[in-house]
Amino acid sequence: MNKVLLPRRAVAFGLAASLFTLTAPAVAQQGVPFNTLQNQVNALAGGASRLQATIDALAAKVDLISTNGAAASVFVRWGNGSAPVGTSLIRSGLIYNGAWNAQGSGTAICAESPASGMGSFPAAFDHMVPTRLADGVPVNQTPDSYGLLRCAVALAQGPTAVLWGSAVAPPGWRVLYSGHAVGASAANANPADRVCLDTGNIQSAPAPWNANTAFYFASVFSPAGQAPETLLNCAVVVKES
Repeated sequence: MNKVLLPRRAVAFGLAASLFTLTAPAVAQQGVPFNTLQNQVNALAGGASRLQATIDALAAKVDLISTNGAAASVFVRWGNGSAPVGTSLIRSGLIYNGAWNAQGSGTAICAESPASGMGSFPAAFDHMVPTRLADGVPVNQTPDSYGLLRCAVALAQGPTAVLWGSAVAPPGWRVLYSGHAVGASAANANPADRVCLDTGNIQSAPAPWNANTAFYFASVFSPAGQAPETLLNCAVVVKES
């Protein structure tokens, strides 16, 4: 029996559409009307063309997303437990650091306060405690300004960045919140990282005074490397779509 050869070509990024080249004698030997198979070939070719057009359109959208940087990102709002306008709250909690008089990790975390303790651990462990503001940090004066500082983990619909030394967003970006840089005291043992604290909208949990906490002091900046010094403004910004 004579066989009809069916050559193939790859289309649409590796998706195969079979296109058939048939001669009249070969088709006659198979007993299939030539025009019927030709119509099927034409239909396959048209489907492959439409598929390619769909893939091209999707690729264009991917390029547009990449160009505009439309990927969502997670950020922390230090000093306030709510999500800024235009973002979604993931989790709120308190700011935890190492105690002011203890060495250890210096990275702040935004964590929910555990309901109860599990016991005492050796002094060599990485002990984390809630964080308060030290005197002199420029904040809005509310009854609980100097309680345990709140924080929020939030989702923004675009890339985010922290600006140090400015509270003004560059073109194409929008301010999510602004404030002042705070960090550990130069006289304290714990090396707490600097964060951008929302000093204009401080939220904290009222709590009895307890010296066994972490403290944030205002970060001061010297452009010339010597006096005069100034408080360091900051802002968290998001890229606009």
